Amino acid sequence: MLFYHGGGWVIGDLETHDGTARALTRASGAAVLAVDYRLAPKTPFPGPLDEVEKAATKPCWSWDVGLWGRPSCA
Repeated sequence: MLFYHGGGWVIGDLETHDGTARALTRASGAAVLAVDYRLAPKTPFPGPLDEVEKAATKPCWSWDVGLWGRPSCA
């Protein structure tokens, strides 16, 4: 299951929504992949939307980066 943190494309990140993602995992029993994306104003809309769409349609998996690593995907 993919989890996208809230914040209206402007605030929030994986850390602010970690508890929510973990609770979802416990409640559902499913594996949950929390997806991070760049925020406005540094990345104006629709940039963040494009990134979350890409995570759903073209996932980039890298187990070598560690728990909090951020792989660069083309």
